[in-house]
Amino acid sequence: MAVIDAGMLLLGPAAWLAPGFWEAYYDGDEAAIEAVRHELRERVSERLHRGADAPRHPEDD
Repeated sequence: MAVIDAGMLLLGPAAWLAPGFWEAYYDGDEAAIEAVRHELRERVSERLHRGADAPRHPEDD
């Protein structure tokens, strides 16, 4: 969680909230891409563990 300009509240994994993270991701930075994949895998795993249906990531096949 981060609070920025004029009290705007941002929620998400800490890595995703770091300045420049999304620019790095869209520029193809491998560390940023892996950080996104890791967090998405964790969230999907949590949903599956709870018994909820969750979509599979194509690269996990």
